[in-house]
Amino acid sequence: NNTVQFFLADFVGNYIDSTYSFDIIPDDFPPYLNFVYPMPGTIDFNIENPIEIDVLDRGMGIKEESIEFYIYNERIAPTNYSLSSNPFGYNPDSLGFHFSYTLQKENYYPGQQIVLRFVVEDLQGNNADSTFSFFIAREPSNDIVEVVPTTITLNGDGYNDQCKITISSNSLKSQIVGKIFDRRGKTIKLLNVMVQDENTKYAIWDGTDKNNLEVSGGVYIYQIKVKNKTYQGSIVVAK
Repeated sequence: NNTVQFFLADFVGNYIDSTYSFDIIPDDFPPYLNFVYPMPGTIDFNIENPIEIDVLDRGMGIKEESIEFYIYNERIAPTNYSLSSNPFGYNPDSLGFHFSYTLQKENYYPGQQIVLRFVVEDLQGNNADSTFSFFIAREPSNDIVEVVPTTITLNGDGYNDQCKITISSNSLKSQIVGKIFDRRGKTIKLLNVMVQDENTKYAIWDGTDKNNLEVSGGVYIYQIKVKNKTYQGSIVVAK
């Protein structure tokens, strides 16, 4: 508890004598982040725009040299991002810095999850260690994956003994990977992707595993990866 006394008098002898008291609240508030762009969990981050975050403190302010910024587990040098002080003026609830950093587009791909981490200390010695993530926006896709038939019968009658997985895409054959999995996630077979024409590729699965032995009856999962996009569905093997 602190007490302050004021005694004031004018030239004709009028005066006031006032006393008041107040408590000093210790600064034990940790630093915090105010997300400008993107918000945590964003799934359509535009990589052309900078990451912008306010690094703030409800107290004495942020110790600038304490700020550590990481992408995944790699620390980014302070020379690669910008800090501007007190974005909200000298509001005691939001003293600190505005942080801005632009991702290098060539180092990332559409749909990638980006994990950021900030380690910060305020002028009173309170610490904060915050991690959050978001996703880079995916590029529009006109790819279509179709399976016919979705049920194959391995009885040797020449009817529905195999299925054709058609990939309508202008991607190169080398950019497409096809696999068959069982329901436990075990890889059964790597599919041979072939070219039908410039905009169409396909793969045939005849119900065999990687050793060309017939699989047991049941439900299997096909997975087609076209560049960084994944398409999957089920195929039933009936015996």
